[in-house]
Amino acid sequence: TRNNAAKYSDYALGQFIKKAKKSSYWQDTIFLVVADHDSRVGGASLVPIEHFRIPGVILGESIKAKTDNRLVSQIDLAPTLLSLIGVSGYTPMLGHDLTKNIPTSKQRAMMQYDKNFAYMTPDAVTVLQPNKDARAFSYQNKQFTERPITKSMIDQAKAHVLFGSLAYKNQWYQ
Repeated sequence: TRNNAAKYSDYALGQFIKKAKKSSYWQDTIFLVVADHDSRVGGASLVPIEHFRIPGVILGESIKAKTDNRLVSQIDLAPTLLSLIGVSGYTPMLGHDLTKNIPTSKQRAMMQYDKNFAYMTPDAVTVLQPNKDARAFSYQNKQFTERPITKSMIDQAKAHVLFGSLAYKNQWYQ
């Protein structure tokens, strides 16, 4: 069952971390465990946002335990890991380094659900769908309320959905 699969995954991950802590590489390694979405994502919602609120755990000998309630996305993990291992410098990655302060106005999350893309800020959710006009919503208490959309909202969402492909195609990672 799905429940047993989750229990086994928890157990296996726990055993792996327990063994890693006893290994010679523990002091020089940072581990990241993160989900894509929860196991019950589905339904007719444009983007079921509540199922994209996922755990992310960063572990390592030098990592202090803390909870981070900011609005962040998986694209923030690579810059954060680079920072945690002491790598600095310019990269074309769009993510934020989560070891640093991120003003609320800069916080955002991205979600892909089937062919729909959602770009969420503290103020709004912009949803892009194939062959349809972009739409904007307020999102509170797991409810969407449609709101006016601006060109800036559309441009920002499109930029985030397209940047990865453009960066790869144009070899901006070089």
